[in-house]
Amino acid sequence: MTTTGQHTTRPASAAPPGDVPGMDLCPDPLTARTPAEPAHALRRYWAWAGQPSYRLMARRSGHAFAASTLHTALHGGTPPSLAKITAIITGCHGTTAHHQAFATAWRQLHLPPATTTRRPPVTTPAWQQPSHHDPKEHP
Repeated sequence: MTTTGQHTTRPASAAPPGDVPGMDLCPDPLTARTPAEPAHALRRYWAWAGQPSYRLMARRSGHAFAASTLHTALHGGTPPSLAKITAIITGCHGTTAHHQAFATAWRQLHLPPATTTRRPPVTTPAWQQPSHHDPKEHP
């Protein structure tokens, strides 16, 4: 941090500060129910993180994607891939919890629905189970 007069500035690479206790304003992607909602939550997350530039996000994410690709992922009409979401969260100095929340939201919308009927547990008939007979105990 540097101090100039009465103002203190943080380095551009520092993570943004969190919210005050009791005021968690970080978007929650797990409430998403349509493919458009996680993308909206991702744009809100980018804003919550201080709207880092696309070039800075590309650099922070190890140049996994070009700055223009990250821009399109945030503002394009198609929901971004999980890899692009991960790069954006990394570029915004996201925590492990942020990564997990956005990945889970993405998976909830992209994995096929689970069946609602439960299959009975697979059991092996007694006659096919290995014998536990110890000839020393019962000759």
